[in-house]
Amino acid sequence: MMIPITYGADASHVPTRPTWDCTACAEPWPCTEYRSGDASMQIVGALIYLTQLAIRDMRYLPAPEVVRRFVFCTPLSDADARAVALDLMRSRQPLPDITRTRHTPMRPLWGCSACRKDWPCGPAQAALLRVYEGEPDALVMYLGAMLAHAGDQLHQLGQRPHPATLDQRFLAWARDAIRPAVT
Repeated sequence: MMIPITYGADASHVPTRPTWDCTACAEPWPCTEYRSGDASMQIVGALIYLTQLAIRDMRYLPAPEVVRRFVFCTPLSDADARAVALDLMRSRQPLPDITRTRHTPMRPLWGCSACRKDWPCGPAQAALLRVYEGEPDALVMYLGAMLAHAGDQLHQLGQRPHPATLDQRFLAWARDAIRPAVT
């Protein structure tokens, strides 16, 4: 089964299940050509979804290896890859589509497309918490990838946001939201 997940210049580099080889070049997917594209918000969510499917299809490979292969846009330590793999293997349903909200980032400025506030704005945060409910590691991994992309793109525009500011904007709210309440 061919999976229609495309971005970048060449839309022919798509995976085929259950072997997860590229239909265009026959390399293990995501192939070199696919990796050379710009991983946007939509593609990161899709990669996490596909990683979950690939872990199930490629039981002959260690799950952390599959995670590192598919979530190529986020460097992961061995421990992080194992944790993500365990979370994805425990999940009974694929992660939902994160692109259903109107509050998506406008690149390269990283403002919200709906309300024009810094992304992730309040409604985007609420949507992300709903989408990643029960999957806190996946949420933090996704937001970490978005932080890295935003930092790079803002830097290219000549802006120099302080790392602590980006951490507060992209990750701190999520850590606070998913941390168990202490009474």
